[in-house]
Amino acid sequence: SPIFCLYRSRGRQRILFIMRILGFLSLFFVFNGTAQAGFDLTALGGFNFAAPTQRISGVEQHWIGDSGTGYGLLISSDIFSTPFDLEAGVILLSGKYERDNSGQTITRKLDVTQIPILIRYSFDDQVGLGLGAYLSYSRGIRDPALTAGDQGLLLSIRAKFHVLPPISLILDARYQHGLANMAINSSDLYNTRSVQFFAGFCFTLSKDHASQKVSKEPAEPITTSVGNVFSAAVSGASFSERYC
Repeated sequence: SPIFCLYRSRGRQRILFIMRILGFLSLFFVFNGTAQAGFDLTALGGFNFAAPTQRISGVEQHWIGDSGTGYGLLISSDIFSTPFDLEAGVILLSGKYERDNSGQTITRKLDVTQIPILIRYSFDDQVGLGLGAYLSYSRGIRDPALTAGDQGLLLSIRAKFHVLPPISLILDARYQHGLANMAINSSDLYNTRSVQFFAGFCFTLSKDHASQKVSKEPAEPITTSVGNVFSAAVSGASFSERYC
């Protein structure tokens, strides 16, 4: 059918676009991570709360979201020694939501593989705000009235607490705002909405990079410290000769 052919063509374009994005990110992390002598690797898990907005033939469908799970792996690196980081990774999200249809409860399950891409600004060594986009693809059994792919905006507020020099505890709250109309019928509307709460650990894969993250103040030159000690010694000697 024409709809199936259009869906397949969009699917191929989406796959090619994702491959280009992943290729660019791979080059960035390899070259920028090498130049900055390191990058951060974060493993996280937590909860996902999803409730889409849907309109069928002009009638709003009210979905009620239930809690699901989410876990993934993220990689990030400084953007040329600025307070901004580029962050990307893979997150697996699951959950379910339901609505009432004339006394009958309709339940829909959610199983999605998401590729988030964020630019994060660090206000200090603990708090960071991230803004970016995501690409996702539904896994398993899907609704035949919906496409498998989705994309939209992503907002993240992260707190980072240092545990050991290479390890930090991460708390991350995210809001996902879908922009793609996943409904195959063009007269209908289906957008995803999701809130996620994650916790995990960040591993800094370079000692030099860790020292830059923990201490942003330049270290005092050794020559200055030695000069101060020498001046104090000379002053002490002059005092002794004068009063002793």
